[in-house]
This record gives sequence, structure tokens and C-alpha cells, in this order.
Amino acid sequence: MNKRFRLLLFILIITTLFSGCNKNVKEKTIYLVGEKANTVEEAKESIQTDDENIKEMSICFVNRLGVDIGMISLIDPLTEEQVNVDGLLDGETMFVGSNMPADINELSWAIYNNSGELYSENTTDIKGANESVWIVLKGDKAVEEIQVLFDMTEDEVEAEIK
Repeated sequence: MNKRFRLLLFILIITTLFSGCNKNVKEKTIYLVGEKANTVEEAKESIQTDDENIKEMSICFVNRLGVDIGMISLIDPLTEEQVNVDGLLDGETMFVGSNMPADINELSWAIYNNSGELYSENTTDIKGANESVWIVLKGDKAVEEIQVLFDMTEDEVEAEIK
């Protein structure tokens, strides 16, 4: 009986340890115009430049559509090539770090559905942005409104869009 009790206790402890490791941890996904970064600091280091004609910019997409987005793509302001970033779940935020020409006034981007079909192409005026552009997609399973916010923290954006 003593061996069975120890074995049962061992199994119970192992099961408890493994189940504790599977907690839902909400992580932020950060991209460097198409490449994933592990941390905000890593993203900032990768886009830092001493060129006064280039500015570091965070582009943040917020999905408040009630449906998942299959993919977001951007036109890289430096190369003018389309960069497919990733999908964006409903209620989530995507952070993209980018180097942009200091005199750029527009950001071109598109969203695709889960089947890979183009859903919406857009150009956003970013003249007022110095460090970040927040593109908030709002609607009921369709883009009904695009709210653009500049140079805010994530908490400020959340307070603004509620």
C-alpha cells in the first residue's frame, strides 16, 4: 500500500506541475516589418538608426471587428515592397516596428480574410505621427470605421476606443 500511495502522490504532483505550466499567458506579438521579434526592446534596437532622414515608427493594428483577420500586409516605406505580416485575432493588437523616411505622409496597408482573399486596401495619413500610429479597425464583422491615433501608449489607446 505504501508503494501505491507514493506512486499516486508522484503522479498527482507531476500532473499538477504540468497543468500549472499550461496557463493561458497573453503575449504580445511584435514584428519588424514582416519579421517577428521577441521583445519590444529587440524591435526598437533593430529599427534604431542614426540617419536623420529616417524615423523609427511603431505601427499598431487593433482588431475590434468581431472576426479574425487572416493577414495584414504593409507597403514597406523604404523599399516600397509589399510585406505580409500575419493574421490578427479579434480583440487583439499587432505591433510592427518600422524605419520610415522622415518625410513620409502616408502608410499603405491591406487586410485579407482567412481564405487569403483581399478584404480591404487602405492608405492612412500619418503626417501627425512622430513615434507611433495606431490603426483601430471597428465594426460588426466588417470594417465600418477606421480610427487612427498618434503617439499614444497602449493604455491611452484602450481608454480612447472604449
